Amino acid sequence: MPATPDGPIAIYYEHPDWFKPLFAELDRRGLQYERIDAASHSYDPSESTSPYSLVFNRASPSAYLRGHGQVTFHTQSWLRHLERVGVPVVNGAACYGMETSKALQLDILQELGLPYPRARVINNAELAGDAARGLRFPVIVKANIGGSGAGITRFDTPANLQEAALTGRIDLGVDRVALVQELAPLRDDTSPASKSSMENFYTQSTFTRPKIRSISAPPTSARQRTAKSSREPRAPLTRRRMECASSSSSRRGRLSVRSSGLPSV
Repeated sequence: MPATPDGPIAIYYEHPDWFKPLFAELDRRGLQYERIDAASHSYDPSESTSPYSLVFNRASPSAYLRGHGQVTFHTQSWLRHLERVGVPVVNGAACYGMETSKALQLDILQELGLPYPRARVINNAELAGDAARGLRFPVIVKANIGGSGAGITRFDTPANLQEAALTGRIDLGVDRVALVQELAPLRDDTSPASKSSMENFYTQSTFTRPKIRSISAPPTSARQRTAKSSREPRAPLTRRRMECASSSSSRRGRLSVRSSGLPSV
């Protein structure tokens, strides 16, 4: 069997502090696991077995902010390798691919018929001004791979954006790809232009309108997301979402993650 059923759980992580509670809980339960530093890792592409019973991927797209820009691309390759070998993976290659590409996330929203601020994808900063034509200002330039609000710059006018593009003041991020996107209208802006933009943005949606605070607002907590999703209609399961779900399944059965965050088969 490619995976080792009685082998340890591999916790693949990069941030030095985020997973201390998880490690403490695993230790308390006496579970066998191995910590794997995503910023200093190697593997053999020719191997056909693995010593792990399960790999729990918790690499973050914001790793480059801590000087670990290599993590994202190495992780993508290793996850595909693990799935080829047949090792069960939580947050596998398909899921991680979605997490590390804002451009792909917009494609998924489009496929699901969900509204989002209009955007253009660029791979050359000098194209930012041209890409923003037809978009409502203010706009933001957002790195394709980012996290915790990193790599986001606001431009209030086309002139400001064009000047930044031509003077090399736009950072496209670690993969040199970025989004030029309309800034989501704020609910506390009562100007006629903002009201019109808000109505246009949400017209296609039957979901409850979220309260948008700012471009740098922290993500909603997992508990709030769970409560919100129970009130909203569920989106159809598209092929991409099915691939993401299947990437976390073993050949012996489905994987689940308990509320404590500990994976189980």
